[in-house]
Amino acid sequence: MTDDISRMTDRLVRLLEEDKERARTRLTAGMVDRTKPIPPLEAIEMIEYPLGSREHPFDPLGQGRYFVHMCNRGTTISYLGDDLNDFSDTNDLLYRTIPMGYASLWVMQRTFLIDKNGAEFRWDFDESDKDCSRGENVFYLFVPNGALRYSNIMERALDNRDTKISFARHDAAVEFARKAIRETEYPIICGMRLASYCWH
Repeated sequence: MTDDISRMTDRLVRLLEEDKERARTRLTAGMVDRTKPIPPLEAIEMIEYPLGSREHPFDPLGQGRYFVHMCNRGTTISYLGDDLNDFSDTNDLLYRTIPMGYASLWVMQRTFLIDKNGAEFRWDFDESDKDCSRGENVFYLFVPNGALRYSNIMERALDNRDTKISFARHDAAVEFARKAIRETEYPIICGMRLASYCWH
């Protein structure tokens, strides 16, 4: 009887591990729903910040370096800005422009972009600027409608982790983006978290 229970427990653990591994390779946010037309990049709603900016973070020609990512919002990514002071928690304009609510506001620096054709673009960054207040994983991958996520919520339950795909090392994020680009019709950008504000 004890051996049977032990074998069943071992099998359950093995199945859960296999499920976790499958979850690591299946993505949800930004993946193509082939039953619906793909809206052009310009048609996807962005957070209207910094005011007056129309530099799209997914345009490799955009000159700005910083953008906002809102956790827990429908529209999650802002336009690019090139002045980090615009993204400071002491900047009243940030508070007046982006409505507060049950959310977190992350200030991100664009570091890498890969387009559908596999063309890669890189921007300089100083890793000592990263914000580790929420853990060592500070490099996140985004498509225009939000952060890339693992598709299986089981991983979150097992590891008590957010399902957003994140990495402690930039090179690991870039490698993942190179594989994930096959599953989306949009460019993928990598951003390094510089700050995290409670936006309540």
